[in-house]
Amino acid sequence: MPDHTHGQFPSLDGDSDAEVAQRTEADTDGDWFRKVFTVHDRAWTRELAADHWAHEPNLGATLQAAIQQGLHPKGVPELASETSHSYDPHTVELTYRVKVVPAVSDDDPESTVTPTVLQSWLAGGGGAPSEGDAVPPKGAKE
Repeated sequence: MPDHTHGQFPSLDGDSDAEVAQRTEADTDGDWFRKVFTVHDRAWTRELAADHWAHEPNLGATLQAAIQQGLHPKGVPELASETSHSYDPHTVELTYRVKVVPAVSDDDPESTVTPTVLQSWLAGGGGAPSEGDAVPPKGAKE
């Protein structure tokens, strides 16, 4: 029986970036998963610091969206950009990104950062993490 998985999973042929690109927002860069949220443009949603608590739900949702696309997040999502919505002046687009690997070719699935792992980190550290912050692996004792 022929093996059809390689066409479906480019990472099995050594092209992880192509597989990530298939499973994320357009214009992604390499091994980053991007998720765009369109929110009402109120004073409290515009130009918040990247570590503001209001970003926490979107960080978890970004992780969940990546996992649902067959990708394993390998870090903490970060706020990548904030732009005015193209046709509605009352909304803003918040784009988050996180480093990922395709689940099918993940050599270290235990290091996947899930929304639960992120919540545990946030509960212990207080406030949203910034880029480069280490998230303890699942089951790690503090």
